Amino acid sequence: MSCKNHEKVSKADWHLSDSLVHVSKSLLQQNKLDSAEILIERSIQLDPSNYEAFNNRAYLRNMQKRSSKEIIADYERALEINPFYDVATYSLANYYHSIEDWENTIKWTDRYFGLSQHKETDSLIDNIYRIREDAEKYIGQSN
Repeated sequence: MSCKNHEKVSKADWHLSDSLVHVSKSLLQQNKLDSAEILIERSIQLDPSNYEAFNNRAYLRNMQKRSSKEIIADYERALEINPFYDVATYSLANYYHSIEDWENTIKWTDRYFGLSQHKETDSLIDNIYRIREDAEKYIGQSN
């Protein structure tokens, strides 16, 4: 994990934050949103540069049907901390697709394709092509 403010975070807090964010991911997959939220918030308190925690919070907020502004802000915060984090880039492209914001879908799929590695999202590459095609189709229809 890249730690932008590492000098302000103790090694113990960094490790605990990292552990909490990984448990929160499992809780999100089990749809245990309240428990996941507690762990995500604690993870961010311990290490405000934990980009995975911001990504998980964006995903949680999407599941909670929170505002687009909150969801996008958390994905963007994750990417501000780690601009090469493929999961957040993929997720942001996918989120814009889900809200039918076609220009931003294209912007973020382009950014995803521009990443040198897709470590955690290789299995999702077909979906990124599909959402890109959808966005191009809808933009083409509106012109």
